[in-house]
Amino acid sequence: MSTAFVMSAAAILIIGVMLVLFPSILANFGDSFYFSDGAVNVTVYFYTSVIPVAAADLFLIKLLFNVKKSLVFTNSSIYCLRAIALCCLLEAVNSAVASVFYVRNLLLPAVTIAFCAFFMCVVMVVVSYVIAVGADIKNENDLTV
Repeated sequence: MSTAFVMSAAAILIIGVMLVLFPSILANFGDSFYFSDGAVNVTVYFYTSVIPVAAADLFLIKLLFNVKKSLVFTNSSIYCLRAIALCCLLEAVNSAVASVFYVRNLLLPAVTIAFCAFFMCVVMVVVSYVIAVGADIKNENDLTV
């Protein structure tokens, strides 16, 4: 089996395990200081956080397969990078909203996640534009005889 397949299967398995085990883990820590705002709010925050992370993971796996096939400077790779940037932006907005409305005791981690996700969004947008310029150069070179 290829490394990309093993990595993608492991990533999907980890996300599935997180979704299955998270309610029981949260129930054990429901009375602690960090979760004193209520387990429901923290559950909503974490489950809404998993959605863009899982989507970004799937696009990253697709990008990994494109790189393995030597299809780096293609529209598919650009689309994957921009989709990952959108997922990072959604995660940043989700963490910012959660830090204000849902989980006030987790303010520092949620704000840190929001800033990191927004930074990754900016990085992915810049990388996607660099790949787009590389794809244009590659297309010009392919037309040159």
